[in-house]
Amino acid sequence: MLNVTENAGAALHQMLTESEAADDVAVRFLVVDEKLEVRLDSERPGDSAFAHEERTVLIIDPELSELLVDKTLDVQQTAEGLQLSLS
Repeated sequence: MLNVTENAGAALHQMLTESEAADDVAVRFLVVDEKLEVRLDSERPGDSAFAHEERTVLIIDPELSELLVDKTLDVQQTAEGLQLSLS
């Protein structure tokens, strides 16, 4: 299963707060044209869900969840500011 660091959870929580997303909406990871993308979406049956401060902040479908086994989602400082990183 994907490991989501405390910092990544906080960053996702902040993204949802800043976008004024409804409480039942979280960030969804998707593969589009062989690239990982993020979108706001609602949880679906079978999704893996990750919470921060009692709010679901990240959802991943079962197929992508299998590809992210043993990966870690974290945050890195870049010239553009904080960005999510997957390693």
